[in-house]
Amino acid sequence: MPTLPQEILEEIFKYLSPKDNTQCQLTCRRWEQLAQEAVYKEVEIVDDDQMTSFLQSLATSVSLPGKLIRHINIKYPSEEEVTDNYPGYDWDSDDDFDLTN
Repeated sequence: MPTLPQEILEEIFKYLSPKDNTQCQLTCRRWEQLAQEAVYKEVEIVDDDQMTSFLQSLATSVSLPGKLIRHINIKYPSEEEVTDNYPGYDWDSDDDFDLTN
């Protein structure tokens, strides 16, 4: 059975949803590696849910996907943006996002 070149597979995997990417990882070892690389090569986190999912995926994966990360962009609002949008926000509260959970 002919196989697609690695470069073509990498391009395809970049555009898949996380669910479809996970299914591709179950196809064969070659696809597993390439699909994981597509997911973790460039990570962008814009909210707490994404941060939680990302940290859980790192903690539960047996293949150590953290070594695949080449660029990570965490976009959380600045103190000024939060203050403008939520004037009563208490910066000293214990409700802040906690990476240790």
